[in-house]
Amino acid sequence: MRKTFTLLTMAFLFTGALLHAEPAQSARRVDLQPMAFVTYIHYPYQEDAAAVLVDSIRTWGGEYRDDPIYAVLTDPRASGLRLKDKNVQLVPLELDESVRNYPFAAKAYAAVIDFLKSRGARPTPLEFETFRLAEKVHRIAYPWGIRNNIIVFSGPDGILLVDTGFSKHAVDALKKTIGGLARGEIKYVVNTHPHGDHIEGNGIAPSKAKVIGFQNLDGPEFKNLISKSGQPLRGRAGRELQAPYVMPFNGEDIQIILNPDLHSQSDILIYFPKSEVLCMGDLHTWGSWSRPIPMRRPNIGSTGPYPTWPSLPGPSTARSAAP
Repeated sequence: MRKTFTLLTMAFLFTGALLHAEPAQSARRVDLQPMAFVTYIHYPYQEDAAAVLVDSIRTWGGEYRDDPIYAVLTDPRASGLRLKDKNVQLVPLELDESVRNYPFAAKAYAAVIDFLKSRGARPTPLEFETFRLAEKVHRIAYPWGIRNNIIVFSGPDGILLVDTGFSKHAVDALKKTIGGLARGEIKYVVNTHPHGDHIEGNGIAPSKAKVIGFQNLDGPEFKNLISKSGQPLRGRAGRELQAPYVMPFNGEDIQIILNPDLHSQSDILIYFPKSEVLCMGDLHTWGSWSRPIPMRRPNIGSTGPYPTWPSLPGPSTARSAAP
C-alpha cells in the first residue's frame, strides 16, 4: 500500500512539508489517506526535539496519531536512541561528506526528499506566503522548514531577487509565485551571503553569471552594471558603513553594502532607497543582535530564518519600521 508522506524538517525549525503518493483505500474515513510521518535527524542534538515531535503527533495527531513515523538519520553520529522506545522506525541514509557537511543541512534536506521520492512519494504544490513591502517590492516566505524570505524587486527592467531559500525542489513553485506578483523575467539574483539556506534555489537565476554576491561585485561581468560609491553611509548617530556599491535597476540606485564577519565572512546588505526596504540576510536574526546596523528609517526585509521561541520575533517582523 502506498502511503502519504509528511516530511517534518528539522534543520532549525520543523513544520510540515507535504509529500504524497496516489490516494489508497483506508480503513478509516474514506477521505483520509494512509499517512506516514517522516522526520530527519541531521545533528545529534536534534534527537531531543524529534522525541518531542513524536510525542506531539501521538498525543494531538487525531486520527493520524497511530500512523507510522520514520526518522531518517542523515549523520552517522545520530543514533536515534531517544526514539527507540517511541515506536519510530529508524532509517539510516548514507550521504557523501560534502552533502552531510553543507551549511545548515540544506543539501541533506534535499537528499531526504530525493530519497522519499525514490520510494514513490511526490511533492504537492507549495503555497508560499507573500507580502507587499513597497510598490515594487514583495516578500515571499517559505511556509515550512527554515522559513527564509525571498525579496522580489520588479519594474520595467525586469525582476531582481534577494536570496532564493533553502530548497532546490521549490524552484518551480517559486517561479509560479513570482509570476503572480510581478511581470517580466528574472534578470538577477543577489545573495546576502553564501549559506545553503539562502542559495539552494539559485537555479531560478537565468544563469550562474547573473548571480551577484560578495565575491564578484568587482567582477568584469558587472563592470557596466555596478559601480563603487566614493562616500560612506553615515547614520544619525554618526556611525558609518563603508561606501556602498551602486546598481541602477528599475529606477532605483540599489545600494549593496559590504558588512563581513558578523554572520559570515561574506555578508552584504541590499538597500532599496526609494522603496525604503533594507534586506539584511541573517544580520537581523537572533544570533546577530549584538551589533546594530546604523541606517536611516528603512523597512527591514530580512531574508533570514527566525526561531519560534516566544521571546523572539517571527517571520512576520520582516517589514518593521526601524528607528
